[in-house]
Amino acid sequence: MKFLVLLPIVIVLIAGCTAPQSPPAGNGNPPVTPPPAPPAGNGHGVTPEVIVSSQSVSDGTVVVQDVVSEGLGWITIHTDNNGAPGAVIGQSQVSDGENHDVEVAIDLSGATLTMYAMLHTDAGEAGVYEFPGPDIPVSMDGDIVMTGFS
Repeated sequence: MKFLVLLPIVIVLIAGCTAPQSPPAGNGNPPVTPPPAPPAGNGHGVTPEVIVSSQSVSDGTVVVQDVVSEGLGWITIHTDNNGAPGAVIGQSQVSDGENHDVEVAIDLSGATLTMYAMLHTDAGEAGVYEFPGPDIPVSMDGDIVMTGFS
């Protein structure tokens, strides 16, 4: 008699284990994984960057530790003009990609306590710094790629 009472429970358990699986939602194909998001920056796999530390400038040369540029470019040293970049007092060309320990000769007579290392394009005549002109500052997400230092 106990067997007859348990029989409906056993049948439900067995039926639950062998019930057909419902097909996946959609068209029956496995889900498609979207491609990874493009890297931040300019859409070409390079994120422009300028890294420079505070330093003494007794010999007329500033060293910019790291510059990442898409294509040929310029690292420029700007004076401080009330908390914003002012006049350019030195520039040095940089290569496509990563550039380390870039030396920039500056005009010491124009140096200020705070200066800005700013990345510019080399969009005009290759190897000729033309700013103002075609060699404009590089921007990323609406901000100029630069770093202030003292």
